[in-house]
Amino acid sequence: MVATLQRVTMHMVTADDHRWLKPTLQPLFDRLRRLPAIRELDHERVLAEVRARCPTRIPELNDLVPPGSNAAYFRDFVQSNLPLVRVPPAATWGVGGSPVQELAPVGEPDVDELVRRYLAALGPATVRDAQAWSGLTRLDEVFDRLELDELGDGYFDLPGAPRPASDTPAPPRFLPRFDDALIGYEDRSRFGRVVVGQPTMLVDGIVAGTWRWTGHEVEVSLRRVPRDVEAERRRLRDWLAEA
Repeated sequence: MVATLQRVTMHMVTADDHRWLKPTLQPLFDRLRRLPAIRELDHERVLAEVRARCPTRIPELNDLVPPGSNAAYFRDFVQSNLPLVRVPPAATWGVGGSPVQELAPVGEPDVDELVRRYLAALGPATVRDAQAWSGLTRLDEVFDRLELDELGDGYFDLPGAPRPASDTPAPPRFLPRFDDALIGYEDRSRFGRVVVGQPTMLVDGIVAGTWRWTGHEVEVSLRRVPRDVEAERRRLRDWLAEA
């Protein structure tokens, strides 16, 4: 499923994960209700009207946007405060336009599972890192009640999680824009100078530059490309060319 989740942006998740993840993030979405113009809306009336129109496309809701209001705020308000998912072929490579959106079933929130999933993917991390990634607050209470490994300096991880030795070489990585492996932390200093919003290269675990896909080639910002980075660049180029 493709739905509005963390950072009020689109994410692809399984139907089972969406069922608990959407309500878990509701405190983040509630903050949108306080945005200028949005806070003046009759929230429940608007959401009920959108529900009645589903399945629908966002442009078909333009008549519900108050005159002079920010249409982008309205769009985010609707997509975050309702369990809307984009119907295929939305999120299919090369398919654009405004997708049909439909309501999906949701269940109970599970903030403990949210923290466990975060650490499984991006740990070791701090409470503030998890809060920056999720948009939620007071996660220190969750960290306190979970059985986690305390690693010092405020860092936690799941018990038994693999943690390579400090001298283990990090392979080169070509990351897409807004990849959680790079921006899923409050303190990003571990990566050097982070370039947010651009495809990024990690060399030895540190941001070394940016890259872009021209349609037939992967171009990098490095003047001198190490051998292992060049091999990864070619693998990425070949994969994108076949996509």
